[in-house]
Amino acid sequence: MLDMAPETIQTAIIYGLIDGNTMELRYIGQTVGPLDARYRKHVTGRYGSLHFVNWIRSADVSAVVLERDPKDLSAAERRWIKKMRRQGARLLNISDGGNGGFVKPCSLETRAKMSATRKGHPFYGPRIQTVEHRAKISAALTGVPKTKSHRKAVVQALNDSPAVQKYRSRGASNA
Repeated sequence: MLDMAPETIQTAIIYGLIDGNTMELRYIGQTVGPLDARYRKHVTGRYGSLHFVNWIRSADVSAVVLERDPKDLSAAERRWIKKMRRQGARLLNISDGGNGGFVKPCSLETRAKMSATRKGHPFYGPRIQTVEHRAKISAALTGVPKTKSHRKAVVQALNDSPAVQKYRSRGASNA
């Protein structure tokens, strides 16, 4: 849970999240909206590393405003992260800040290693289903009525397919 002043902060700020158990500054971020709304986005787990999300969900977190209305919000965030890392803060930020959480692109070598690791892996690769598995799916879906909107979407998808377009254009030229 976030411990902060009852007023909702609605200005451009650089903020820090402090672990209430260790009193360590663990994260530095920026927001132009209410700080409590930004905190809720962190808790949902859509932003940041899994380690960060697990930490924020399990820790007694307090927020502190580090800077209000900086001229350049992204530059200020980078400056604060750099400053606190120099002082030995064990920040959970995955980047040096100021870029919306995106990290620098991987090298070609790293990308090749990631690609090789994922090839043939059932989670990343195409789903190759056995004949038996496809038969089970077919049996489970046989007799299940489809909604009118579903049937309409299937017809539209088929009509838009390149194969149907090619077939129709061939038929028009023969007429």
